[in-house]
Amino acid sequence: MESVEESVKLAAFAVAVAAEFAGSILSKITEKTAGHFWSMRKEDLKEKTEKSIKSAIESAFGDFVAQFPEGQAIESTQILRDFFKSKTFNEEIGKLILADGKSPNLQTLYQAFLSAGYKEDMLRGFDFNKAMNAFIAKFKEEISDIIEHRRNEEKGQLKTYLDQVAKTCGQLTFIGMPELKEKKDLCLDDIFVPLKAQKQIPS
Repeated sequence: MESVEESVKLAAFAVAVAAEFAGSILSKITEKTAGHFWSMRKEDLKEKTEKSIKSAIESAFGDFVAQFPEGQAIESTQILRDFFKSKTFNEEIGKLILADGKSPNLQTLYQAFLSAGYKEDMLRGFDFNKAMNAFIAKFKEEISDIIEHRRNEEKGQLKTYLDQVAKTCGQLTFIGMPELKEKKDLCLDDIFVPLKAQKQIPS
């Protein structure tokens, strides 16, 4: 159990990490959806999304450090800082929001944790996979509404695109027959005859 002072310091650290991560994810969402994720919805959606991501990171961070041996989380602040602010962490945890069906790679995350300064058996009784799974579970729980919004937005964009392609490519415009007084686009279904085959019987 962390002391009150240690808990306050860890909470402040979580806030800083959450703000940086949220900013990175918002930029990627904007880039991936060409800004439509925000423009087609209420103006305050971006702010709400940022707030939700921050809250999710802070809650998940609490579940992660809860797996540390008593009093050891605050002693590992530098490792935690380098790990949670690493590019690898942003990319792997970002998959939960940006990539359907993809989960963070625990081995990749563990390598990033080692790169941050953690050494095997540095913390007696600490299980990185267990801690990371606790983090991921909490984070997914907290951002479920954001994931659903993004999925719906991308499905809508895909449907609009496919409808436009079908409409554009399904019409033939005759431009080489000036004697026709009325130029009218024809649907492909109106001019193509379905192919029918009949088996020939030898005479």
